[in-house]
Amino acid sequence: MVSDMRCVVIGGGPAGRAAAMELAALDMDVMLVEKKLIGGTCLNEGCMVVCGLNDVARFLEEARQLSDLGVLDVECSADYRSIAGGVKRTLERIRHVTERETLDAGIEIVYGVAEFEDDRLLVEGEELDYDRLIIATGASPLIPPIEGASKAITYRDILDLDGIPDKLVIIGGGVIAAEFAGIFSSFGSEVTVVSRSGFLSKLDPLIRDYVSEKVLSDVR
Repeated sequence: MVSDMRCVVIGGGPAGRAAAMELAALDMDVMLVEKKLIGGTCLNEGCMVVCGLNDVARFLEEARQLSDLGVLDVECSADYRSIAGGVKRTLERIRHVTERETLDAGIEIVYGVAEFEDDRLLVEGEELDYDRLIIATGASPLIPPIEGASKAITYRDILDLDGIPDKLVIIGGGVIAAEFAGIFSSFGSEVTVVSRSGFLSKLDPLIRDYVSEKVLSDVR
């Protein structure tokens, strides 16, 4: 029996969707509001994108190693538009399954931008009633206020590149920067990482040194 308590979750990423699924399992009346694509950054722009691109990058590295050993007689290169297209198609299939599972759990999904007007919750101008509200809208990439930054892209745009850049400068020294540095270095780009507070500074020094010296040896 579904409870009379109306729960609205704003944000269809991993945190928001997990909360909605738990509430639905408790027989709550649940609505999930998502402004763009269900699955959030992890599925559509972050983790899964990195996984897809990294699989290809690792294959290229292994093929080159086998070629150097004389096992393969082949010159390896990457067609980025084909790679990105394949990743997008895979994400679309996963997104479809994710949405279907969410609906099958009894959760109503509403696509649109949520905003507050006084104490009223509006989605695309329509007022929504609720008894409990969870806001799980995640974060956005920070573009630094420096000259030329308006021409830069973020991880959100990475699958829309026309091809593999000859040279790539990555601003930021965190895990995401390291992941894309390794991927595009394997694809053949000359990669430079610019970090204000130290590269991978939040990792254990042994892990950081290993990544820098072994995994990202071709990255400046």
